[in-house]
Amino acid sequence: MTKKKMTGIILIFIVGFIFLVLDTPTKTGIEYPHAYKNDPNIIGEYQYYAINSIYGAKCTYKTIDELDTGLTDVSSAYVDANAQFVDKVFFDGVRVDTFNDMVGYLFVFIACFVLKKYKKFFSISCILNIVSLGLRVVVFALPFVLNGSILCNMAIAFRISYAVATILTMWFAIKGFIALSQDSCCRDERLWMNACWFTYTLMSLLVVFLKWLDLFNMAYFFIYGQVAVVIVLALILFRVEDFAVRNCQSK
Repeated sequence: MTKKKMTGIILIFIVGFIFLVLDTPTKTGIEYPHAYKNDPNIIGEYQYYAINSIYGAKCTYKTIDELDTGLTDVSSAYVDANAQFVDKVFFDGVRVDTFNDMVGYLFVFIACFVLKKYKKFFSISCILNIVSLGLRVVVFALPFVLNGSILCNMAIAFRISYAVATILTMWFAIKGFIALSQDSCCRDERLWMNACWFTYTLMSLLVVFLKWLDLFNMAYFFIYGQVAVVIVLALILFRVEDFAVRNCQSK
């Protein structure tokens, strides 16, 4: 392992990490093969937020007086008469990721695959990388085979699973770099790498939660924060680069 090769690996890893953070689904203009089937036994708000946060959705509204009292526990005595509630939910057309995810997973996989012979953490990251991509594909394929409340529940479950798998992918990759930087003089850098992963994880969970609440503008604030964290991580990795190269050469 040469320093030039390690520099390239770190750059590939960081670029891939940034691409994964910049998650930007794009509306294609293509419609799903069937319309969304609203479940009358589940409140419209849950269905709307579940569908909109992942696939994009539109909805119609009703006031409290127009709601079917047999299907809601909301009493007009406690709610403003002008308050509106989600009535019907509609798909907003098929949305797919741009090449961000594919490039991101590919770059992270390449970096970890090259380093896996030096630390087993990178091997685990490679496996989780494939799992994360698989879950991502499943999430976007669900509306073609499921509908109604089961789609809402499964979409949320797989979206959370995908987020957790991606977080773990990054954890084992960063853990691998930490394992290559065990020299006593790298103690502070190891702590900062752990801090970067923790901050990235916290922001990732906030992004998922804010998108579910249809607060996309606020979610993008934390996405840009994640990019800043990745840049800080890059600076730390370059600080320990010489030690990582030496540890690889000793294998």
